[in-house]
Amino acid sequence: MNGNDLEKLKKRLYKKDEEFKERKFKPFAAPRTSAAKTYWEESLSEADSEEGRLLLPEKPKMSFSKKIIIISASVLFLSGTIVSVYFLLGGPAIVSSKNIDIKFEGPSGVKGGEANIWRVLIANKNETNIELADLIIEYPENSMPVPSSAGGVKNLYERRPIGMIKAGETIEQTIKAYLFGEKDSEKKIKLTLEYRPEGSNAILAKTGERSVRLLQSPVELFVNLPREANAGEVFSFEVDIISNTAAIIKNMNLKIEYPSGFQYLESDIGPVSGDAIWRLGDLEPNKKRTVKIKGILEGQDQMELSFRVLAGPIDDKGEVTAYGYGVKSIVLKKPFLKLGVKINGRTEETIVSSGAVLKIDIDWQNTLPVKIYNAVVEVKIKGDAVNQRTISVAKGFYRSFDQSLVWNQTGIPELREIEPLGGGEAQFNFSLFDPLSNEIIKQGNPTAIIEIEIKAERTGEEGRVEIKNRLTKEIKIATSLRLNRKGLYYSGPFKNTGFLPPKAGKETTYTVVWSLSNAANVVSDAAISAFLPSYVRWLGIISPEEADVSYNQTTGEIVWRPGDIPAGAGVIGPSPELYFQIVFLPSASQIGTQPIIISETVLSGKDTFTGAFLRDVKSAITTYLDADLKFEYNDAIVAQ
Repeated sequence: MNGNDLEKLKKRLYKKDEEFKERKFKPFAAPRTSAAKTYWEESLSEADSEEGRLLLPEKPKMSFSKKIIIISASVLFLSGTIVSVYFLLGGPAIVSSKNIDIKFEGPSGVKGGEANIWRVLIANKNETNIELADLIIEYPENSMPVPSSAGGVKNLYERRPIGMIKAGETIEQTIKAYLFGEKDSEKKIKLTLEYRPEGSNAILAKTGERSVRLLQSPVELFVNLPREANAGEVFSFEVDIISNTAAIIKNMNLKIEYPSGFQYLESDIGPVSGDAIWRLGDLEPNKKRTVKIKGILEGQDQMELSFRVLAGPIDDKGEVTAYGYGVKSIVLKKPFLKLGVKINGRTEETIVSSGAVLKIDIDWQNTLPVKIYNAVVEVKIKGDAVNQRTISVAKGFYRSFDQSLVWNQTGIPELREIEPLGGGEAQFNFSLFDPLSNEIIKQGNPTAIIEIEIKAERTGEEGRVEIKNRLTKEIKIATSLRLNRKGLYYSGPFKNTGFLPPKAGKETTYTVVWSLSNAANVVSDAAISAFLPSYVRWLGIISPEEADVSYNQTTGEIVWRPGDIPAGAGVIGPSPELYFQIVFLPSASQIGTQPIIISETVLSGKDTFTGAFLRDVKSAITTYLDADLKFEYNDAIVAQ
């Protein structure tokens, strides 16, 4: 192509609506088509000829799914930005547990076993209501919660429905519980408030707790040990468990930790685990339980040994959870002269009744590896219940100026010289007064005390040296608890009706009276019971009206529980009495007889001083009312 052709082509290039044929050959410098992506595009006007069009690589088309993803992401980003700006500019408040306050009001220190109340104030300081709120209360271990009317307590866990707490509102809840445990222990009450922000399904929670210190144990324990005991000899001691609370203490148990060298022999209540744990059951408010134990101590002379006791419920591991402790020590003696005593053939604690005749046997032994000489045994018998005139002594004499019994080598030659491990014995007798005097009854808890002392001499570096030993024995005198029962028609607080003598098929009412007498010691848990035959009906009329009387319609049993009976009741003080009315409907088969109208009556109770269980039984009452002064014999026989 020459220069003129180029000039013509140049003019055509700028000419409107000019068209160019497609080149047969691509110019050397023409751009290559490429599959590479491009990010810009220039469109050609339709007026441009196909020959003059600049050829560029085509941009790949985007799929529909990718377009959806890009659009969604853009919308979410834009929405988040708008919401953030909205809240920054003062949109609705966010519900936060930091804006919910749980405040306790109430004691931080309490007495164990007493009812205590705490106020719980829950404040919603959010600008939004919270709804479907529940208050969850976790009570301390071994506590006794008092559930609210809104919820129940199960396994020390209580859930109370609260409902809605409005923004800015404060609500109040009350927690009431009895706390149990050792003195100075810490107990924690834990709270959780579960709630939902209004209009949300999210469950949120706020927690709180209160620590409470126990200022006093719910139980007190006392170990009643003698001050000292002889090695190898049987001795006894008592453990008192006393309730300090106004609530029942459930599932009480006693555990004793013995010192080394103690050998358990027996107890008045059988242990449930080995020889160291006793199940006491429920301990009533302000009541006392006592466990008596006997055993033998071995060890060195003058060794001090401690008994440690604790009481409380049994935990899941079978251990006693301590609600209270007690510790007492005893001094072990290993005397050179060993003393022993038997009362009516028994070495253990002795409980007798007034009027009892007591035979006392004393024995002694030389525990030294050398001889001892000129032994003397002296005994004093003390107690107002002892009838001194009845004292008799074998091989000894009564020294009147100090009221002592004495044995020496005059009556028992063996006391002149006692070989190593050698010994001897002596006897005496005496009786107790019966009945006991009013002065003794007023004093209460009568005893007879036997004080024994043995003295002798042994040869030492400085010549003869005196050695001695003492032993004291207490004899407790049980009270005399008696029941009196009578059947009445003409006398008593009620007006009786019906025929005398009773007639078959016709009703006749009678009055029955029970009365009690108690001599020297307080009696607890007294109860009197009897049964009505099928032909006798209970009317429910009693005097006094406030008496604790129950009647079982099925069995016909009548039970009167007068409670504790004071010493001297019916002797130097008024006698507890109960009157009640019954109705008798005889049948034709009973004509000509004197039928029973109430069965034999049984009285039971416990002597609080001796621990003895008491019982008195009286025979049945028939229609023959011999205690009624106006009653005649023929009035007793059932007529037609």
